[in-house]
Amino acid sequence: MGLHDLRHTAASIMIAEGIPIAVVSKTLRHATLATTINLYGHLFKDSADQAVNALARALDQAQPDRLRAVPRGDDDLPLAA
Repeated sequence: MGLHDLRHTAASIMIAEGIPIAVVSKTLRHATLATTINLYGHLFKDSADQAVNALARALDQAQPDRLRAVPRGDDDLPLAA
């Protein structure tokens, strides 16, 4: 296994362990986050599922009497004359 392979392995392990992509990128000394995401973005396919599941758990645990409506955009602004 060469140095480049070890680098990819280290990145893959960090991502699998939930290390923030910005930290992974800095550790690998990539110039931009885009470089890291372009190379390792396929490893984040489970991230969307994890986010949805976390939101579902939070909503399941929410107490209905503590929820309040949040205004959407310009709904609270007066109509133009």
